[in-house]
Amino acid sequence: PSGRERVSPAMADSTISLLLDAEKEAQRVVETARREKAQRLKQAKEDAAAEVAAFRKTREEEMTMRLAQSVDSSGNLASALSERTDEEVEKLKALASQNERKTVDMLLSLVVAADSSA
Repeated sequence: PSGRERVSPAMADSTISLLLDAEKEAQRVVETARREKAQRLKQAKEDAAAEVAAFRKTREEEMTMRLAQSVDSSGNLASALSERTDEEVEKLKALASQNERKTVDMLLSLVVAADSSA
């Protein structure tokens, strides 16, 4: 008596069959979990790509709008500067026209004065 009971071959086969079935079930569960994990990762990657694309589109639209505003304000600035320059030129022309006769008279008097002193 060794303290071990003998197991009948039918019971051993039944136990082995149960263990094999349990192992197959465990493999099926693990494989299903792996597929689901891969599917979740794929979905997360697609969601992240969509979010990045939406963010990029929003930023590009904002940049385009800012650029358009900048060009518009630059155009307005250039136009305003051109108008101001034209106004200043007209003022100087008017001032020169007003003082033209006085300047000619002064120059003639200086020329005449130089001739008389010679």
